[in-house]
Amino acid sequence: MRSVDEQIARLLSTIDALEPFPVSLTDARGCIAAEPVYSMRMLPLFDSAGIDGYAVIAGDVANAHSGAPVTLEILDRVMPGRIPTSILRSGYAVRVFTGSHLPENTQSIVNIDDVEESETTIQISKSVEFGANIRFAAEDVQEGDLVIDEGQLIGPTQIALLASVGRGNLTCFPRPRIVVLSIGSDLLEPGTVLSPGKSTDTNGVMLASAVVESGGIAYRVGPIADDPSSIRRVLEEQLVRADLVIAVGGSSSTAYDSLLQVGKEIGEMEYAGVAIHPKIAHGFGRIGDENIPIIVLPGNPVTAFLAFEIFVKPVIMKLRGVETFGERSYHSALLSGRVESMPGKRQFVRASFEIDEQGRNRVTPLSNQAVHLIAGLAQTDCLIIIPEAVLEVNDGDVVDILMLSGIDT
Repeated sequence: MRSVDEQIARLLSTIDALEPFPVSLTDARGCIAAEPVYSMRMLPLFDSAGIDGYAVIAGDVANAHSGAPVTLEILDRVMPGRIPTSILRSGYAVRVFTGSHLPENTQSIVNIDDVEESETTIQISKSVEFGANIRFAAEDVQEGDLVIDEGQLIGPTQIALLASVGRGNLTCFPRPRIVVLSIGSDLLEPGTVLSPGKSTDTNGVMLASAVVESGGIAYRVGPIADDPSSIRRVLEEQLVRADLVIAVGGSSSTAYDSLLQVGKEIGEMEYAGVAIHPKIAHGFGRIGDENIPIIVLPGNPVTAFLAFEIFVKPVIMKLRGVETFGERSYHSALLSGRVESMPGKRQFVRASFEIDEQGRNRVTPLSNQAVHLIAGLAQTDCLIIIPEAVLEVNDGDVVDILMLSGIDT
């Protein structure tokens, strides 16, 4: 029987990151950069106005105040997008707007609210410091600066930076396409009125959502009848669009057995015995001519979700190009309550999380840890991790926790 760490390492050893390729900036969101990006230009490109106002020589307005306003002659007006032809000199001011290219010799910008304008002159009743309200060239980014590192998660703000430094695309690891397959003759679509003996396909919608939250593209398929021929036919149809298949049985053990049987017929499948509590039986292997990885999860929604978080999510992250996710570190928190653990097994305890009045992380185990309680799963913020050699943790102990929400990279 493998430890949890050994099982994660085993899974990851069978997975390679997807081949990176260039994508447009709008398609890069949620992807991992597969190249470092160095700025092709400085930011800002030129000295520009940070506000609407007048470009001035700082010394001309150094002593201006309401009792002794300074009068300057208007030399020019520069709209954004225009290159100024005037050269600013003492005694003159140039009307500028936010983003305007500044005329040569500009030392400060006077806010338009501190100016009284006439047709040809202005009166300034407030002094400004040298450099006030100017956006200086290259103060943000120098040409040649590293702006995006390889392995960085790309979001809207990174896309803004890439566009600003002159890039129109980025070589990324693509978001993996993941088929979520639900098996079970007893399963019906969510929202369907249930008859005796029937169940809702909770796993399919739950795992598809978890895939998207983890940065993948989910294709939910099913429910599929619990017979090997139907399962094989659908699996073979779906492999053309899959970088990974997550197959999950219904409430019956035959669904899980049928999945493992078909997996062995069209590829290789391994059953994993892991020293973990609650027990999470799962299989994994590769199927089809393209050797697409497949992970078979248990039909119970609670253990299926735990299996996804503990074992499947690291696989998805490696497909996305995140090499170190399987070694992710845990957060720590103070325990409210007491938990007994099984010797020789790593226990994952569902818990709620809060920050107490002293600003400390604090976790409280759910009162009922039964694996059939879906309402309890919905109340779970994190998992308390109790190591194999620890038999109990008590109130006030510091424990490791694994937060469940969001994309963790």
